[in-house]
Amino acid sequence: MTKAVFVVRVDNFLPKLCVLTIPTIKAYADKIKADYIEITDRKFPDFPPTYEKMQIYELGKNYDHCLLIDADFLIHQDAPDFTAGIFPGYVGFLDGFAADLYFELDEYFKADGRNVGLAANFVLTDRATHKLWEPLAEPWSVARTKTKREFIIDEYCLSRNLAKYKLKFTGLNYSDKIKHYFRHLGVGGDGQTGYLEKAREILELWK
Repeated sequence: MTKAVFVVRVDNFLPKLCVLTIPTIKAYADKIKADYIEITDRKFPDFPPTYEKMQIYELGKNYDHCLLIDADFLIHQDAPDFTAGIFPGYVGFLDGFAADLYFELDEYFKADGRNVGLAANFVLTDRATHKLWEPLAEPWSVARTKTKREFIIDEYCLSRNLAKYKLKFTGLNYSDKIKHYFRHLGVGGDGQTGYLEKAREILELWK
């Protein structure tokens, strides 16, 4: 079974933070016997950098499992391999929300009826669910009107594809330990501060 862990690091994303986070992600990729692939080049320059996650549609098409992990994640050495336990044909993700809070619900969302917003910071697919990564057909001038927060256009795209293709999904927070093994610093686009100190604090606790 072939696996790939993808991390988007375009535009030299927070290098001082990535010095702390990326080694833990690489170690996790090694642990689960996955290729580690960094996306550093822009293929969708008109869109916000977060949308470069849609490169996985082409880059990951020959893998049995594709796992996207945001660059602002810290992963504990005891973190489980989700690819070993997830049912075939399911999308897995750590966090979700009500889609109508942030997105314009088109015919796909409405026909699907689940109102699922997928948090695009830790997402797992297999061959049967790879269409989750399919880029939008419309240009940025149109796509930007579909979400209340432009920098989460990646979450709009993935959530829409989940609805469009009626993909089955499961949450990955099946244990109280999960939130301690996978620590998302949540830098995002809201101008958070103190993330370097938080990352160092977590790593110190993990020693």
